Amino acid sequence: MRRLFVPVLGLLAPAWASAQPPAPQTIDQLAEQVAGIRRQRAELDKAEGAALAGIAAELKRQRELLERLGIDGPAPKPPAPPAPPADPLRAKLKAALDASAGTAAEKGEWARDLAALYRAAAKLTAEPGLATAGTLRLKLKEAAAALIGEAALREVRQAVAAELAAVLPTTDAELTPDQREAAARLFKVLAAHLEELAK
Repeated sequence: MRRLFVPVLGLLAPAWASAQPPAPQTIDQLAEQVAGIRRQRAELDKAEGAALAGIAAELKRQRELLERLGIDGPAPKPPAPPAPPADPLRAKLKAALDASAGTAAEKGEWARDLAALYRAAAKLTAEPGLATAGTLRLKLKEAAAALIGEAALREVRQAVAAELAAVLPTTDAELTPDQREAAARLFKVLAAHLEELAK
């Protein structure tokens, strides 16, 4: 009876009492693990280098093929569009504005006033009561004198008068629809140029 009791007690002992913690790795074992990791890394680096070399060789082969076919390199850039021709009317107005007396600020303000006047004149050309070119010129002269004075931007107004002479009759004959339309277009262009030059 006593001999059986000891084995029974051994069976009843908890499992943790017999479990043993794993033995720590030795320095040699850890060193071997590090060496194995390094070998794997070296093999991966070698494989990566071989893959990159293969890619470079294939790209070189494709470039050489494209060169032989005459289609190597990026597509040529389209030619730049030609610069728009200089507007002679703008050049005349600029030269006249530069030659006019007054400070830059004064001339800028007067040019904007004339631009507003010419925009109004573009609408005035369609008025039936404005029968002749002489009437139109007189109204412009009076309005400009009241707006900026007799002497301000004299050179600019002389340049404008020359342009008007090219589209309006010099006589006091009645304005035709074509002449009215041409004058309106000219006034709009004059206004746009003066607004730009006044900046």
